[in-house]
Amino acid sequence: MSEHGSADLTVVRNTVAKLGLRGSETLARLFEDSAFQSRILTCTGCYLELSEQLVPIPTRGDSGSDGYLLRFLHDSQCCYIWYLWLSPREPAGVVAAPYFYEKEYFDALQDEEAPVEYDKAFKEAVLCAHSLEEFLYRFWIENQIWYAQYRKLSLSPLMAGYLATAQANRRADVGGDTERGFEV
Repeated sequence: MSEHGSADLTVVRNTVAKLGLRGSETLARLFEDSAFQSRILTCTGCYLELSEQLVPIPTRGDSGSDGYLLRFLHDSQCCYIWYLWLSPREPAGVVAAPYFYEKEYFDALQDEEAPVEYDKAFKEAVLCAHSLEEFLYRFWIENQIWYAQYRKLSLSPLMAGYLATAQANRRADVGGDTERGFEV
C-alpha cells in the first residue's frame, strides 16, 4: 500500500486531542512507517491519504453519535473510502462509505442529475471493523488470499483458516447484521 499526499500527522493528532477524542497509535504508525505500509498489499490499488479534516457525524437524537470521521484510505477510483471513526469514549473503529464526507469535496463531487443530501449520505456508511487493527488484519489477509489465488499458490494454514471461517460466517449471516449508516 502506498501513501499519497497526506496531511501532517502532528496537526491531526493535535486536532484529535483538542476535541477530546481517543486517537489511534496504529494510524500514526501506519503513516509514519513505510516498511509497515509496504507489507500491506492491495489487489484493488488502494492507497493511503490522511485527511487533515475531522468530519463531525450528524447526531442521532438522544443516543447521539458524538464522533468524527477521519479519512485515511481510498480504493484506486475512490468508489469506496475508509474513515477512522473517532469518539471520546470508544476505541477507533473503521467506517467505509461511497462518499467523501468533507463538505467541500462532497459538494464538488455531487452528481447534478442525482444529488444526495449531505446528512442522508451518512446512512450509506458501513461500520466494517471495530478497530483499526482488526481492519488492517482483515485487509492484509484478504489481499494475501487474493494474490495467492491469482498466482495459483497454495494457501498458508492461516489463510485457509481465515477463508473457511469467513465462508462459514457468510453462510450463517443470510439476513446480514452489518451495522449500516448513521441515523440522522
